Parts: sequence; C-alpha cells; structure tokens
Amino acid sequence: MATTKNKQVLSTLEAFKETGLITKKDVVKNQEELHELCTDVIMYADEFYVQMLSDASFYYNNKQKENLPKEVTFSSKVLDEVEAIVFSDYLINLINNLVSSKTQS
Repeated sequence: MATTKNKQVLSTLEAFKETGLITKKDVVKNQEELHELCTDVIMYADEFYVQMLSDASFYYNNKQKENLPKEVTFSSKVLDEVEAIVFSDYLINLINNLVSSKTQS
C-alpha cells in the first residue's frame, strides 16, 4: 500500500472495503444530502460513505465530492455492488487530486 502526502493509496477494492466502518449518520458533514430513509452510514477512506437505509438497501450519491466528473447515484440491496461504484469514484478522486497537485507545483 503506497502513500502520497500522508494519505493512504488503496489500490484494490478489497483494501478499500476494509476501511469501511459502520457509524451513526451524524458524522456526515452535510446532513441535508442524506437520503430521507438513512439510518446509519458506512464510512470509507477519504470520507467516502454509503448510506444504510431503513428499507434494508444501501445508497450512494457522490455529490459531496466536488472534483468528480459526473454525479452518480446508486442503490442496491447488495453492498458489494455499491462498494464497487464507490471504489471507482475513490480512484477517480485520487487521480484528480494527484493531477491537480502536480499542476499546482
């Protein structure tokens, strides 16, 4: 696992999944962005999170991450499916951050 500017770089989906921690939804900075059925969240590396809904599904929306090229909303009863989408956004976010740090140097 590499690091860049004191950040962990998680290169596999499995490594990313291992960072997941179920916690209360109160830890999310922008509470207004939470789904109305959200009960808890699973927090991952770089403050990515999946919402756990009262209907037993998992919900992800990436609008809290400003440097992603397009907004993605995804919901499924299968956590692995949602985590795959979140991980792809994590990688895009990581690349965008590396590119912007190189252009600012």
